[in-house]
Amino acid sequence: MKRVRGVRVSVRKFLRHVALRGGVRLAASGLRLLHRTWHIERQGVERFFLSPVIVAFWHGDLLVGASEALWSGRQDFATLTSRSRDGEIAAALARRVRVTPLRGGTSRGQVEALRSMERWLAQNGSLVIAVDGPRGPRGVVKSGIVLLASRSGVPIVPAAAIAPPDKIWRFRSWDRMWVPKFGCSFRVVFGNPISVPKDVTREELENYRQRLEQELFFLHEDPFGERG
Repeated sequence: MKRVRGVRVSVRKFLRHVALRGGVRLAASGLRLLHRTWHIERQGVERFFLSPVIVAFWHGDLLVGASEALWSGRQDFATLTSRSRDGEIAAALARRVRVTPLRGGTSRGQVEALRSMERWLAQNGSLVIAVDGPRGPRGVVKSGIVLLASRSGVPIVPAAAIAPPDKIWRFRSWDRMWVPKFGCSFRVVFGNPISVPKDVTREELENYRQRLEQELFFLHEDPFGERG
């Protein structure tokens, strides 16, 4: 019986591995195909190409962000993925778009995750981070990214993707993740860099966290980036 159970567990792991790899490969291929049909107007794109830089976006914009990372041709981007099963999928997708996954994001792994991101930035790498992930609440920036910017001296560039509601597919998930339909015309906006001084107080850290949060909401409401 033990051998049978062991075989069952092994088969289950094998099937899960196949589903994970095959599903991610299919999703990445579909994303590439969709991206070729999109008409994207980019605002402030020079900020996206700063190096090193921390690009901050809402978790719901993740699929558009993944396609933009692939479009950029950059291979110095990394991102933080959780240690959960969903994190495994996110890590596999990140590799498919040439973004290096750094595992962490759970309550026990937060310190380790912060250190791994610091090491990456110290090597002149850049980051793309879903700042309300990995589990929400949606639209609430986690303070870790602000602390990281303070400790590393690397600026944060808020980013947003905006498309007509009738031209997208939206998932029934906590983050309301979405992807543009075939031939969709939409905007990707990169806001002004936010530099966080070193040795900030807890109150100052919260002020910068709120500033980033407000800027992300503003970019989604102002797709033309008219504020500058």
